[in-house]
Amino acid sequence: REEIMAALAEHSSGGESEITITKEQEEKLQQWRELQTAGAKKVVLTDALPFCKTVGTLGVTYVGGVDISFVKDSDIAVACLVVLKYPELRRELCVCLDCAMIEPYIPGYLAFREVPFYQKLVDWVKLHHPDKMPEVTFVDGNGVLHYAAFGSACQLGVTCNVATVGVAKKLLCVDGIQGDEFQEHLKVALKASGDTCDIIGKSGRCWGRVVQGCNQVPYYVSPGHQVCLDSAVKLCRGLEWETGVAPVVVADALSRTYIEKKCMGQCPEPCLWVDPDAAKPKAKAGKKKSRLQTGAAGGKKK
Repeated sequence: REEIMAALAEHSSGGESEITITKEQEEKLQQWRELQTAGAKKVVLTDALPFCKTVGTLGVTYVGGVDISFVKDSDIAVACLVVLKYPELRRELCVCLDCAMIEPYIPGYLAFREVPFYQKLVDWVKLHHPDKMPEVTFVDGNGVLHYAAFGSACQLGVTCNVATVGVAKKLLCVDGIQGDEFQEHLKVALKASGDTCDIIGKSGRCWGRVVQGCNQVPYYVSPGHQVCLDSAVKLCRGLEWETGVAPVVVADALSRTYIEKKCMGQCPEPCLWVDPDAAKPKAKAGKKKSRLQTGAAGGKKK
């Protein structure tokens, strides 16, 4: 609770709109905390499938990515799940869902705001395209790197019984980790693309790993469910594009595209929209390749 309140204060001092917690919301937060505590006990941090066991391959056929984009200055959003075929990283399926954000943004409880919509998308794919259900899904957010060790990737994984990995753009400071101090450490630890650095708290627990992307921008990896940390990092590295981990990058781009089309009246009215262009043959010119395909050398772990 103390870490979350500190995050609220930092959110407000950083120029963001102030977040206030009402008595009713505090009661809901107590319920959420209990759900997180119970859910964290269900998280499995071992590989459900033989990920990355053979050199040069990730051991997967389909990988998924989920993300949410917002209509500017509103609570109207679009959740997107994209399925890519490995190793080509060809888009096989894209499903978008209109969603109105009922719950407010509160640090530490983002999953209760977003995961219910991700769950609907995963359930839809399970029902209508079980043959294309991803072996692992990447979430734009955290896994066990979380105040309650139960971030969005964990909640999605446990709720839907799927393997998940959290990929975040910023460090969530838990377990006594000091953000400024850790960032200074990263300046020394991460020199080249592929270098990694464990995220270790005051308790001695390893919460995740920072990876220096091929664009020299670090990202923060933490297992969500049914994936160990080493495999989570190897999967991210094997699916990395210049702009980030491919499934998350594509989900982000397509959700933004859907919003643009929606605002221009080019999307159908139903709340669930399946991209009709998914799985169509794509031109080979300028096609991005994963690091495993390009033979990019791995970095060193710090």
